[in-house]
Amino acid sequence: MSTDLLEINGQAVKTENINQIDFKMVSFSLGGKGYGINIMKVKEILKVNKFTYVPNSEPYVRGVYNLRGDIISIIDLRVMFHVKKEQKKDDFEDVIVLSMHEKKIGVIVDSISKVIGIESSTIQPPHPIFSNISIKYISGIVEKDAKIYVILDVEKVLGAESSEEDVADSADAAAQPEDERKELFKAPEKETDINKDFIKETLKTLIGFNITEMNNDWFLSRYTEWVRERGRKNENVQLASAEDGYLFVEPFKSKFTGIFFSDAYVDMLKKVLPSGIRGNYFVWNIGCANGYETYSVAAILKSQNPDAAIKIWANDKDLLSISTAPSLPVDVTAAPKFLKPYITKGTKGDAIAQVLKSIVYFEYHDIKNHNPYPEVDMIFCRDVLPVFDYNEQFNIISEFYDKLKQNGILIVGDNEKIKFDGFEENEEEGIIFYRKKGGSK
Repeated sequence: MSTDLLEINGQAVKTENINQIDFKMVSFSLGGKGYGINIMKVKEILKVNKFTYVPNSEPYVRGVYNLRGDIISIIDLRVMFHVKKEQKKDDFEDVIVLSMHEKKIGVIVDSISKVIGIESSTIQPPHPIFSNISIKYISGIVEKDAKIYVILDVEKVLGAESSEEDVADSADAAAQPEDERKELFKAPEKETDINKDFIKETLKTLIGFNITEMNNDWFLSRYTEWVRERGRKNENVQLASAEDGYLFVEPFKSKFTGIFFSDAYVDMLKKVLPSGIRGNYFVWNIGCANGYETYSVAAILKSQNPDAAIKIWANDKDLLSISTAPSLPVDVTAAPKFLKPYITKGTKGDAIAQVLKSIVYFEYHDIKNHNPYPEVDMIFCRDVLPVFDYNEQFNIISEFYDKLKQNGILIVGDNEKIKFDGFEENEEEGIIFYRKKGGSK
């Protein structure tokens, strides 16, 4: 797995066991036992405390509910299965909205837990000993983290007639007096953040992308956009595959990822990076991938500090990328203006000139392991940190702080925010960067 998030040059980020997970379910509690529903059947999750009663309906039909203008039937699984209701702290019910036959139905459960990824081969045939409901409603049994989950067969639970009931219920609601219809079309009472929590958990499971304090602002904005996008296409909000995961995080990529920086972007960076240095200037570039980012930074530093002794240690955990980076092919006719002075023509085509290559040292390295480099003046680490969990991120940023010289610069991804006591956030020409506190600039 590359430390270059998402890889961005065509290399997919994966967790070590990601290929084993081929079934995901939303887990929940019902009568004190653990249950699961195939996430492909789940549209979204709600917390609701007000339903509109439908006369002459079955006892387990709690009523109908207005979900952003879409009237859906609400079924209480506890009543349907004659299960004792768990004690709750408030009046809100946990509702799983299921997508069935192009219609939506809400089912009430005691409490909703999280998305769980498993191997489908570990699912055992249904057995009545594990549940207090009829075996005909169970599609399988699975054990995860020392806990047994009963996987419900949604089609059988709701039955083919549920779609017809939905239509009838909605028709009944439409036939109600105007005042009652207005009550139906009020905004939802309350939506829980559990939809967001499920997506966070699924991103981690599917593609190893962690949502922490560092990128949570981006996630909240992206989540709102994602719900709007999926709603327009009438698609499930939840992530059903790794492909969905990569699609969700696509906008997370920083500008000019996997290509050389543009001249306009370089002009902005020049206001942040130093100029006129005559001594040593050391840089640590993490997640360098094929080297586009590294050579872009090297060209800026070399042009602004021609008399400096510049060294750039460029790392990546993707062995293929790091091995090809030193011989990165370029096309001088298509290269940005700032890079052209550092491109040379050879018998096998255009290439990065030796004057730039000589200051860059590409090395395979796992950022979680100790590195042998001396203190550096700048760390360039874009779109790498989310492949690590919160504790790992904290340890890595702590190492950045220890590795940087006083007033050293840390540049992270466009959608990453560092909240660490030793770093001070700065902004110049639209570029956000962090400076190690202490001393003068």
